[in-house]
Amino acid sequence: MAGTLVFTTYPNEEKAVKEARRLVEKRDAACASLLRVKSIYTWKDKIEEADESMVIFKTSGRKASKLMKSIVSRHPYEVPEVIQVEPSKIGVKYLKWLEESTS
Repeated sequence: MAGTLVFTTYPNEEKAVKEARRLVEKRDAACASLLRVKSIYTWKDKIEEADESMVIFKTSGRKASKLMKSIVSRHPYEVPEVIQVEPSKIGVKYLKWLEESTS
């Protein structure tokens, strides 16, 4: 068993909440935490700056690929940020909850 974090950003909180709720309801993720962020990045040879909503999805290792594909398939960005991180340590009770919540 393994727990996994998947990070992505959305252009606004409304879209982030809608997608987070959808993916938790589908049990692709056990939890989604939303943060307001300011992003500074290069896009088409220009420096851009945007207010975005970052979502940190918590899921089981076995659901991570499905979650990432689902995020990408409906993402509004041409090149969405979708990053998977596998923690080196995770609490036993939390991992059990992740597994139960995504089955």
